[in-house]
Amino acid sequence: MGLQPINRTEHDVPGAPEVSRPGGTSHAEDGLDLRQYLRPLEQAHAAALHGRGVAAGLAVSADAGTATLRVAPGVAVDAQGRHIVLAPGGSVETADNPDQASRLVPITEAGVELSTTGLSGSILVAVRWRETFDATLQGGPNPDDRFVTRHTPWLQLTGTLDPQHDPVVLATVVLDGAGLVTAGGVTPDRRDTLTSGTGGLRLRAADTSGTSVAETDAAVLRPRPGGGLEVQVPPGSATPLAVSADGRVGIGTTTPAELLDVAGSATVAGTLRVGGELFLPKSSGRNAALSGRAFGNESDFPADTLKVVMGRRLGDFQFMVGYSRRFGGSTRFVRLFSIDDHGNGFFAAGKAGYVVDYFVNAVGDVLEQGDVVVLRGGTPVAHYGSYGAIPIPEVDLTDRPYDGRVCGIVADVVGPGSLPTVDEEPPDGADEPARHPLAGYAAEPDQPRTTVRDRQLGRMVTLGAWAHCKVDADVAPVETGDLLTTSPTPGHAQKVTEPTRAPGAVVGKAMAPLSGGRGTIPVLVSLH
Repeated sequence: MGLQPINRTEHDVPGAPEVSRPGGTSHAEDGLDLRQYLRPLEQAHAAALHGRGVAAGLAVSADAGTATLRVAPGVAVDAQGRHIVLAPGGSVETADNPDQASRLVPITEAGVELSTTGLSGSILVAVRWRETFDATLQGGPNPDDRFVTRHTPWLQLTGTLDPQHDPVVLATVVLDGAGLVTAGGVTPDRRDTLTSGTGGLRLRAADTSGTSVAETDAAVLRPRPGGGLEVQVPPGSATPLAVSADGRVGIGTTTPAELLDVAGSATVAGTLRVGGELFLPKSSGRNAALSGRAFGNESDFPADTLKVVMGRRLGDFQFMVGYSRRFGGSTRFVRLFSIDDHGNGFFAAGKAGYVVDYFVNAVGDVLEQGDVVVLRGGTPVAHYGSYGAIPIPEVDLTDRPYDGRVCGIVADVVGPGSLPTVDEEPPDGADEPARHPLAGYAAEPDQPRTTVRDRQLGRMVTLGAWAHCKVDADVAPVETGDLLTTSPTPGHAQKVTEPTRAPGAVVGKAMAPLSGGRGTIPVLVSLH
């Protein structure tokens, strides 16, 4: 680290602080202050706080196909904490063995040029701390001549390093057989960049073993060639966090592919907000997405939606909900609910609520919630679902008793954002998404939800408990549990009074009584 005992000349009268000794200092005292005080302090500071490497400048450059390297002015610190300074107006040593034959080269504003003639292969550009006594000033006629030792860093081009000489590596250069620099041959490989330690800022913290307390390395912040940052905790471990030159952050990976790339598990104790899509891996290795983005057919849906995107097209996939359990030597998944790529649902237990189907109002007038409707003659007006497998019938109000065409009870109208999916390819050459095929059947803006106008798309309850069914109890009083069928009163059900005519014409079962007149009661819809 470059630690040495620190001493200095005492300039005050012993026992009399701030009273200077008379006379001038001797060469011996000045030398002691330099060798045992100023220089040791400098080395201790630089070695302990900064470490070894290039502090500023000392750029190495070369043109491909030439035999000349250029080293710019700059500053480095060696492992002993000694400053190595290439300053314009100074000199550098460039001889292979300066102790036998020195070769000093002046440093210009552009730096120093080195010849690669006679070298080949991969070489290191390194610099060492060195001083040279200026013999030209010794023994001159002028009585004021001084003895001067100059700071002359030693620049070396070498294939190997002698660690005893404590060099600082500036660059790696690749030469061809003729000693010429190859294309792209000047690289930062092995360059010692000074931040602290060897190319990184070391963060230290007090630690205790129970018997002692000392500072230990806790983490290292390390710059990346070409830009970026790496964090090692503790120093020397696999890099747990990295920032690439373009600002991507990797945790557990040094090559982040996204703005944040986590290669491992994460726990979020607070709120996690995702502004884009949340991708989750499927068992096939591909991804599903939890998405709130706007698609090309977004006008087909309500304004406030969240979508689970299982893939880009129909395929053999299922969205499942369940739990895992150990069975023998393996862990198995128990499916409780699923929807496949065709919209088929699976329930491992009961399903609460009622079932609806779509219809088109063909009455020529407004249908209301609770109206009992029957199939109209003709073919379905449209289809929806995967491969168009589900027909949409036209309906009429019931107007006769025991009508076998009965198909359900009106629930509500379908708005533009709730139209059923029609699985079809857009027209060839279409630049924009095609208009929804059923858009012409959608409800008007601000239309009451409980009314279905002529030629509009509605939903009718075809199975399950439903709170609204119009009933005419003047035909016969209705008691809870009575079977209901169609009646001659348009849109109304009545009590089954002729059981032999009921098969195929039953709407469902009354869930409340109606002693007389016309009204609306809850029913258990069960068409049979």
